[in-house]
Amino acid sequence: MKLKFKDQDFQTAAVEAVAGLFAGQERSRATFSVMEEGQLPDQTSFGPAEPGVGNVLRLTDDALTANMRAVQKRNLLPMTDSAASRQFCVEMETGTGKTYVYTKTIFELNRRYGFTKFIVVVPSVAIREGVYKSFQVTQEHFALQYDSVPCRYFIYNSAKLSDVRQFAASANIEVMIINIDAFKKAENIINQAQDKLNGDTAMGFIRDTHPIVIIDEPQSVDNTPKAKEAIASLNPLCVLRYSATHP
Repeated sequence: MKLKFKDQDFQTAAVEAVAGLFAGQERSRATFSVMEEGQLPDQTSFGPAEPGVGNVLRLTDDALTANMRAVQKRNLLPMTDSAASRQFCVEMETGTGKTYVYTKTIFELNRRYGFTKFIVVVPSVAIREGVYKSFQVTQEHFALQYDSVPCRYFIYNSAKLSDVRQFAASANIEVMIINIDAFKKAENIINQAQDKLNGDTAMGFIRDTHPIVIIDEPQSVDNTPKAKEAIASLNPLCVLRYSATHP
């Protein structure tokens, strides 16, 4: 059985609201060095370091704020003083398809502005598995909508840090799905220096990509100072918070 998806006006409006935040952003990317496995910083025998690819925001805080207020005005929302925090709440009632919406938003942000690195942070393993399943189910649907643009989505696994290296190095859309407990403590593997990452941490690779962070159910994810600190440690370009029940 093949599922068919119908365009819903309110879902399109939610995608447009987020995409509108970056109006005027030129398509561009940041680059940095990702050393090959086994290569030390002072070695050249392994050849040049692999280039990493990250997001970059060209808009000023003032331009971002103006875009945000334009979106708020169109949607009859109260005006916010500043977008400098780069934290944006998207309110969607339960059952209205927020996972579908933020998945489509990923593709739209890539098409319009060239953003490639995204991290979906969830409150639990169960929701993490559900989000991964949603990406699988909608894969063909979005391939048809977005000209089969290459997109890799994966669940962060501390035993497969090569996934993080690929996340940093790939020039295609990369979506990491991770639960908050996997990186909010200093002793988590993601925050520990690894020989297989040339003494760097997986978090260091992630930070260099300047990812767009999508929080699924923020009331259960970044609801403590420690969790907020963990989100900030990702060095996000911005944070999109999708929920039906924002605090």
